[in-house]
Amino acid sequence: MVHQEDIKEYSGELFLKTAYRPGKLFKQISGIEIHCNRADYDRIARELQLLGCDLEKKNGNDLVFIIGDIQFSMLLDETLTDSRITRINGLLNRKDDRVLDFNSFSIKNQGFRTSWIFEPHL
Repeated sequence: MVHQEDIKEYSGELFLKTAYRPGKLFKQISGIEIHCNRADYDRIARELQLLGCDLEKKNGNDLVFIIGDIQFSMLLDETLTDSRITRINGLLNRKDDRVLDFNSFSIKNQGFRTSWIFEPHL
């Protein structure tokens, strides 16, 4: 059951159907970048492979998987204790060229694309 309706098959689109509004600026996520410690890097990469996600590119220890319509980038950083998301890329419903800076992250819009860049916690 999703949104009080019986369904035969679950989908992300069905779950999000009431959340998406074309008038909003943000349209959808197109990419996620995560910096991983060794343990998380090995575990997540293996799990994605077991789930059948396509490894699109490997450059040294940097991996790029395709998960549906999302590009999932993993970068190994053996100095990290905790893995963290460093960037979320997305698409916009209309052109926007603003740059918004906050304490620990920034949003950079360029045309119909957006990047949310998260700074490390010191």
